[in-house]
Order: sequence, then structure tokens, then C-alpha cells
Amino acid sequence: MEIGLGNMPALPGSLTQLSWANLRDRECHDDFPGDHHRCDQGGRFVRQRSDADYSGTWYSGIALDTMAGVLFGKLLYLLMHGRFNPLIGAAGISAFPMAARVVNKVGLEEDYDNFLLMHAMGANAAGQVASVVAGGILLALVVR
Repeated sequence: MEIGLGNMPALPGSLTQLSWANLRDRECHDDFPGDHHRCDQGGRFVRQRSDADYSGTWYSGIALDTMAGVLFGKLLYLLMHGRFNPLIGAAGISAFPMAARVVNKVGLEEDYDNFLLMHAMGANAAGQVASVVAGGILLALVVR
């Protein structure tokens, strides 16, 4: 049996190979709830990482990014002689648009005439662009 997808050439025997690979994986895999193991092609167990394994990294990254943004905002506040709100620095993370909303809410709790949403959205969009550029640089370094 031949299978062809779109403009890809048909591969003879690919359906048979796929079904044998699936059968081999089923024989090797234990189906216990919460089991994060699978078998590689040699029949050895390989541990798969779940999202919970990376959650500490995510939380620490968000916390450090927010802290660095507020500290840089404080530096700008000092350099501009009080004409810059340091909360804007916390909106520089790429959690779009939630970080800007939180900055606006915290600013309004302190002073009801302090509307920071548009300024925070600008910093938030800049954080998005910076994340894309940093991801592109990392990808270029890894691909080499």
C-alpha cells in the first residue's frame, strides 16, 4: 500500500512500518497513570519531562524579569529626577497584556489620577519584541 500526502512522493510500505513501530511502542510502554516514560527505538525506557518539571524555571524567570524591570525603572526614576514611574519597568515582561493591566491596577491603587495603562502597554509590546529577538538569537546559536 502506498501513501502520498499533498506534493510528497508516495512511500511504499510506510503504512506497514508505522503499524509495526506503534506495536513495538505499545509492547514496551507501561500505561500507568502519571507515568512519564516511553520507549526509544532500541526498546529502552526514556523519561519524558512534563510541564511540572519546568514550572520552577518559569516562576523564577518571571520573578527575576519583573524585579529587574522595577530596578531599571527605579534607575530611570533617579536619572530623570522623578519624572518616570518605576512601575512601568514591571510591564516589560512578555506576559501580554496581563502585566500592563497589573501595573495599571497597582498604580491606580496608589493614586487614582495615575493612569499607566497606555505607557505600560508600550513597555509590554517592547518586551514582546525583545523576547522574539532573543529567541531568534538563541535559535541562530543552537542551529550552528
